[in-house]
Amino acid sequence: MAADNLILFYGAIFLGTLFLIESVYYIVFGSNVRHKAVNIRMKLLAQQKDNVKVYKTLKRMGSTAWMAHLGPFGFLYCKIDDLITQSGIKLKTGQFFLLCGGLTLISFLFIVNKFDIENIITVILVSPIYLVFALLIGAGLPIFILLHLRKKRKRMFNEQLPDAIDVIIRSLKAGHPINAAMELVSEEMADPLGTEFGLAVDEMTYGLEMRDALENLADRIELPDLEFLVISIGIQYETGGNLAEILAGISSIVRDRFSLERKVKALSAEGRISAILLAVMPVITMFGILAGAPDFYASVIDDPLFIPMAGGIFALFVIGNYIMYRMVNFRF
Repeated sequence: MAADNLILFYGAIFLGTLFLIESVYYIVFGSNVRHKAVNIRMKLLAQQKDNVKVYKTLKRMGSTAWMAHLGPFGFLYCKIDDLITQSGIKLKTGQFFLLCGGLTLISFLFIVNKFDIENIITVILVSPIYLVFALLIGAGLPIFILLHLRKKRKRMFNEQLPDAIDVIIRSLKAGHPINAAMELVSEEMADPLGTEFGLAVDEMTYGLEMRDALENLADRIELPDLEFLVISIGIQYETGGNLAEILAGISSIVRDRFSLERKVKALSAEGRISAILLAVMPVITMFGILAGAPDFYASVIDDPLFIPMAGGIFALFVIGNYIMYRMVNFRF
């Protein structure tokens, strides 16, 4: 009997200690848990408490305004700035160009395998092919990464869009205006959709017309489904009508398109894997030959037909990969 009382006593101590720890945790960290930011915009607002500063930070205001008048370089600068914005990374455009320049220089020095300042100009003049490869590595690789991040971010936005439309529909049915419904989306949805809708709400708050703010949103994301949503809201804003019913139809269409895209990707998975293997195997084979028998190509590189045949093989390789890419990738 005494043993049973001892077990109950230790059990009560355990439960009391657990309750005390949970109470302290919720007292100290409970407010942070309840108000945890769901996207970057809400996190910045919670940290800085300055809506204008947060808006300028997320919108990257002033970064390309004066560069647009500098001809081709300004055009390139603006395009890169738009690409960085759409990729969602926190990087200034000037820093990106410095990064590309540094990678290009390092790649160039690595390719020529020398670091002699007096001979750099000579190397540039007699070996332009080195510069081409260095630019492909130093500038092409970062741009390729940005394109990949932008594609990933667009896909995430497209997945979130039906849920955001449903939130707007429920808010409209509850009697809220469209701008209040969009603000609710910006507070409840995760990135990237929550932050982008928050920027549109901020633009309307600072005096921009709703249709212009939505068009800016569509220009930043560049998704057909989002453009349908923007056009529908703009037409209803001018002519009136049952916006909730229209948005319900758009939400259904977006979900059906997304379901069809997933089904097509599943059906074409075998073809895409085969295309990847066919594209990678020649490169792996070439490097394997170079590693196992370095003199395999060196013994015939002086032949006058070597360069033309190598160029023709490379051209056929690129054309074949492009054809396979078009065969296994579908636009929706």
